[in-house]
Amino acid sequence: MARKYKDYISIDKDFIPVFSKNWDKKYPDRWKSFYPDNTFKEILNDLASSLEMSSNESRKSIWISGPYGTGKTFASFVIKHILENDIEDVKTYFEKQGISQTLFNRFVGLKQKSGILVVHRSSSSGIIGDNKLFSAIQESIKQALDENGYTYKGGKSLRETIIDILTDSNSLFNFAGAFNKYKEKFTEYAKPEGVIRDLRELDIEGSLDLLERIMEVADREGFNWSRTPEDVIEWIEDIIRGNNLYAIVFIWDEFSDFFQNNQKSITGFQELAQASGTIPFYFLLITHKVHSSYLPDPEVKKKIEARFKLKNIEMADTTAFMLMKNALKKTEDLEDEWNVIAGELWTKVEKVVSRTIEKYAVDIKHDELKALLPLHPYAAYMLKEISASISSNQRTMFQFLSGDPGQGEQAKHNFRWYIENHSINDWYLLTCDYIWDYFFSFDNVDLDEGTRNIMAHYNTFENQCEDEDEKRVLKTALLLCAMNQRGMGTRARSSINLMRPTLLNISSAFEGTEIQEKIRIIMDKFVRKGVLGSMPEGQDILYITQSRNIDEERFRQIKEMLLNNTRFEKLISDQNYNIIERFKLSGFASLRFEVICATHNDVRRKLESLKNLPLYKIPLVFLFAKTEEDIVKNNLVIKKILKEYKNDMVIADMSSQPLGQQGYNNFIESKAKAHYFLQIDPNQTRLYDSNAKNVIEEWKSKLDVTTMTLYSKHELPIQLQGSASFRARIKELNVKLYTCGLETLTENDRVFAVSGFRETVAIMGMDKASITPNYSYLNAIKMNLIQANIWNNHDYVKMNSSHAVSKMKIVVDELITESFDKNSSARIADIWSILQKKPFGLMSCTGSVFIMGFLLKEYADNRFYKKDGINTVPLTHEGLADMIFSIVKGLTK
Repeated sequence: MARKYKDYISIDKDFIPVFSKNWDKKYPDRWKSFYPDNTFKEILNDLASSLEMSSNESRKSIWISGPYGTGKTFASFVIKHILENDIEDVKTYFEKQGISQTLFNRFVGLKQKSGILVVHRSSSSGIIGDNKLFSAIQESIKQALDENGYTYKGGKSLRETIIDILTDSNSLFNFAGAFNKYKEKFTEYAKPEGVIRDLRELDIEGSLDLLERIMEVADREGFNWSRTPEDVIEWIEDIIRGNNLYAIVFIWDEFSDFFQNNQKSITGFQELAQASGTIPFYFLLITHKVHSSYLPDPEVKKKIEARFKLKNIEMADTTAFMLMKNALKKTEDLEDEWNVIAGELWTKVEKVVSRTIEKYAVDIKHDELKALLPLHPYAAYMLKEISASISSNQRTMFQFLSGDPGQGEQAKHNFRWYIENHSINDWYLLTCDYIWDYFFSFDNVDLDEGTRNIMAHYNTFENQCEDEDEKRVLKTALLLCAMNQRGMGTRARSSINLMRPTLLNISSAFEGTEIQEKIRIIMDKFVRKGVLGSMPEGQDILYITQSRNIDEERFRQIKEMLLNNTRFEKLISDQNYNIIERFKLSGFASLRFEVICATHNDVRRKLESLKNLPLYKIPLVFLFAKTEEDIVKNNLVIKKILKEYKNDMVIADMSSQPLGQQGYNNFIESKAKAHYFLQIDPNQTRLYDSNAKNVIEEWKSKLDVTTMTLYSKHELPIQLQGSASFRARIKELNVKLYTCGLETLTENDRVFAVSGFRETVAIMGMDKASITPNYSYLNAIKMNLIQANIWNNHDYVKMNSSHAVSKMKIVVDELITESFDKNSSARIADIWSILQKKPFGLMSCTGSVFIMGFLLKEYADNRFYKKDGINTVPLTHEGLADMIFSIVKGLTK
């Protein structure tokens, strides 16, 4: 029995598929293994020019972009080491990697200056607004100063200033009072001292949210800590002078989220970037997309281009194969045996390398591909191309090589899993079908609609394949169709190139395997069955995925019908897709807020439809954008309706994450195809319906982490991120509007149930019946009233007039007295109406029946009478309970 490949080769245990700060600490010399391609050398040259400060034009920060898996993070640590390590260390790296002596000499000159402080920070997902940005920059610089032994920390950072004021007993800002007043902001703390302790002890990331909450509370109290960009620039300049630094280089990896979270305002960031022209402070930003992807405003884009040197990293073929080769390690004792096996494998594939890869990718060397066996050379090339095109942070070329083979279904198709389960005696080459299985999964959000359609095509016709060989061939053919569709098939000079779905290329992908002679037969069979279409292309055959003859006119009509009937405004309100599912409110908030989804086109009409809302309800408008242009339009309409709309309302502006015109088009296209195939092929219909739903689900996932802005008439706009933060803020806004609501007594969801209760609940509120087990949750209200010395205290209004229930009682008694003076009677409807208004906002729920029973209990002592227009009878506790229950439930008796 032949040995598995894993006995001969393995992934180097020291191989690092995704570089990080922890890896850099663990392997402090690993940076020297980084291969500097031409783009990296250009980045070094640009950095040297910035630091040399020979002209205003050269004094710019640097912005590096590139897809996942191109080594941007690794490159950033190499730059850090070049600037920080001793000259001999740097010299060794430059000489080993063949970097020019001239460039080395320039860095020698820079390193002989008074000192360059390198700050390296990763992630910007929590940075929302200027205050967090400024705090993150200041605290990161301070941390770098500590790590490098610098003692002068300059003027106080924002965090230090806040700590000093919070701990100063003579401060103008009474934090203890503010803490108690805004307790809902600090629910995890029992005392203000706990906030101050955490502010001192938490790391930079942990303290940012706490800082933001403290600053917001201070703003509400009229005490302002906000820093300006000028303050931060002056602070940085002071740090440079005080430590006799030559410059500060601030490397910020994973900066993509900052732009996603702050699309409406990056002014503070722009001003800091502009500072490079006047002080030696330089950003080195790293993002996954080019700058234009984050900057829809052409004016902002123009300013950024003027302030940054922009570099896009793409991994060259030779670099990719060399790095992959470095990840593989031969077993020393079996090296000779492996060399024989590798020689046999190479003999099987050498011709295809000469005929295809060598012809169209001339930089790739035989030895580089041979070193990657049993990875088929054609699959190796496809792996490099496809990982650059559709990789994500979960799927890269290097993770394909080294990912844990035990983690989930997806990992069963990676290189490590393959070598652990295969030998020279079975499927002895890792072919392109494994790459399909690894990258082409519906949960890979980086796949576009066209690729998803091709995946759906495979799922539809998989059962037409008669054996595993045909499945392999179909996956490979469709993989090439997908790459060709994404524009990858037009790179070479010839019309027949490596990325086109031709018979030659599909055959080449299986050259050396047991089925290489069957490819033409299998492809002809696919064409006969209608799995694929074909057309001649020179001496070759080109295959296409159009397996059915679609009636283009009928399809156009269906699409036009859907465009008219499924406008974006209708889509966001369609419960089949439930766009705001992750922002669903519960308990009192679900009753308090009347939720609508709208755009700038229909928000006024939808608000008009809510003009007769119950008194205790507030409109909560989720405002969505289809395109980047809608962001601006939504912003304008928000300003107008906040002025025009007289009543309270809350707007949750979700515009920072538009669906995108492409996303909307993909949705309509899939729905149209689902409709088209409804009577033709139910399987196709299900797949295209699934595709359409996936477009929306992907958008919903992005909405859940995007930055939204909450607007109301009583607060400044609030930026926040995530559904949990949203629900917390909504509760805070509610407290501002309904200071004496039922929710101030308890937030138990069952108290706010709109059904499942009877008149007996009011009797319990009057304390004329015990709270039964099925209503045990009402004990939360009773205990609140007992602790406040209200429950059994006839004079509770005098004793505790500030309590919410006391305030309700005052208003109710005044109304009853006034009504008796005028009409010799009082209407239960008027009492219910006044309790629904601010500041009480009682809702049609169990708790309201209970609390009204408590408020009105003394009127049910046979001194008062109940009139219903027909009869007049003494008002008993049971009669009062019936009245309360009926009015709260909206029943007429």
